[in-house]
Parts: sequence; structure tokens; C-alpha cells
Amino acid sequence: MNCRNPFLFLIYAFATIITIGSCEHEPFEPIVEDLTINTAGIIDTTDTTAIDSSMIPSFSSEVKPIIDGNCTSPYCHGTGASNPNLTNYSDVYAKASRVKARTAVGGGMPVGGTLTSEQIQIITKWVDGGAPNN
Repeated sequence: MNCRNPFLFLIYAFATIITIGSCEHEPFEPIVEDLTINTAGIIDTTDTTAIDSSMIPSFSSEVKPIIDGNCTSPYCHGTGASNPNLTNYSDVYAKASRVKARTAVGGGMPVGGTLTSEQIQIITKWVDGGAPNN
């Protein structure tokens, strides 16, 4: 920086310091809900005690029909497809959190269509309930 007038430079520096120093901000306060720490020292946000098992959708009668009707064609997630196979419980269970994320609104699945809000809720409740084979 070429300072031809040191007085102007000092005024500019002083004004900058005053401007920055006068900014107010709220201190960061993290949002903490009812969190528990597991034995590995990691925050565990799943509270399975609050889940009523009667409210968890059935895999065989509610979740599987949604997946079969929207995902398991031979070109998508069916037998022989290049994508993950979702034709049986063990495969769906292994990908449960991904299935939940990808079928949520804006998740991109199913390709070329959408699930109803009721279908999305069924999948979400099933995954959040532990994705049981019920």
C-alpha cells in the first residue's frame, strides 16, 4: 500500500477499528435437548424408551408393499439391478437409514414419482422405531 498521506491512513485505520469493535453479537448458545451420551462417549439422540412399539409400522404389511410397489423393478432396486437390492427384509434393514433419507420429500426417490405423505411417514416411523422385522 502506498501511503502518501500518513494522516489519512491513520484515520482510515482508526475508523476500521472502531467499526469492527462496535459490532455486537449474541454469544453462541447450543441448542441442547434431552441428549444422552453412550458408552463410547458419543451423543445418542435415539430415545427408544419414548417409542410405543404399537405405533411402529409393520415391515411385512406396510413398509414392504411401499418398497415393492415403488422401488423393486429390475431396473431399480430389484433382483439383478445394479442398485442395492431391496427385495427382502435383510437388504432393506441394512439400508434403512438411506431408504428413509432418499424417500423423504426432496430425497429423489422413487425416480420418476413420489410417495404420498402417508407412505413417507410409514417409512420414517418404521426406521425411527428400529426397523423391526415385524
